[in-house]
Amino acid sequence: MIRNHVSLLLISCVVLACSMMPAHLHAEDPLATLQDHAITDSDTAASGKTSENGTGAAASGMTAEQMEKTISGLEALVKQYETLIKKLEGQAAGTEKAVDTKTGTVAVSTCLNVRSGPWGKIIGKLTNGNQIQIVAKEGDWFKIKHGDGYAYVHSYYVNAPGHQAHQGAEPPVLGSNQSPGGSSSSSSGGKPSDSGSKPGTGGFGGAPCSPMPGRSSSEYGPRDLFGHSFHSGIDLPVPTGTRLNSLGAGTVVACGYESGGGRYVKVKYDNGYTSFYCHLQSYNVSNGQRVSAGQEIARSDNTGQWTTGAHLHMAVYGKNGSAVNPRSVPGIKLPPK
Repeated sequence: MIRNHVSLLLISCVVLACSMMPAHLHAEDPLATLQDHAITDSDTAASGKTSENGTGAAASGMTAEQMEKTISGLEALVKQYETLIKKLEGQAAGTEKAVDTKTGTVAVSTCLNVRSGPWGKIIGKLTNGNQIQIVAKEGDWFKIKHGDGYAYVHSYYVNAPGHQAHQGAEPPVLGSNQSPGGSSSSSSGGKPSDSGSKPGTGGFGGAPCSPMPGRSSSEYGPRDLFGHSFHSGIDLPVPTGTRLNSLGAGTVVACGYESGGGRYVKVKYDNGYTSFYCHLQSYNVSNGQRVSAGQEIARSDNTGQWTTGAHLHMAVYGKNGSAVNPRSVPGIKLPPK
């Protein structure tokens, strides 16, 4: 790239110099032509005339001596640019060598989102076992080579030299339906309460998804990061297209799409509880529709901005509208933590 830019500049200089030369200097043998038509003091004296501009210059406005100086100057300029090219190419090569990369391996149950920056736009996906080239670590994120440029993945889901995946706390939440990790999480802005008006549980419960994963990927509880202090639900790392079920007899009170959680379905059950499923591939119910226990209402996916892999985010709310820990609700079947 550097050499191309400099070459264009040099070509421009040569074209400019040629345009300044008299026409007869463009003959097949320019040196012979210059010798045959050299301008001398005796020529000027013998003719007793001056050039059109009265200065003894060639018709082009330049004497042969001036043209020789111009050509010499251009040659010197070429040498300077050649030196500059070598210097810049050496610096570029040095920069590339300075990037100390290491190989990492993705460790997720579904897929890991690749982002344009920490919490940035999702620009790709990786699956379990994929290898990545890590160039830097910025906080909890690895900067990796991606195509012709760079991207970011959360370090919690990567094994690398000196770094083991799934160590420490689960990845933080960042706001409504947000997560940086391999199985994403959602959160609410404040801490919900498990106390208060709890509804009855008759005819309620069952598995929210079929089949059920071996474990959850993120639990209900405190997450004091990025201005949001609580994760209001449980995340289940299930593959795209997994069947999602109604927890009981009730009515669909909302369904649609939001930027953070993607496609979602909200069902209010006859016993007073309300469930909220998001990051869905699709839903096959409509607002106001009656549903029964175990009825398929949606399919899982990875929709919405704040998700890092296909999963179900399930939140449960009591009669007073406060989020409750799904594990505290009798009848709901969930995998181990």
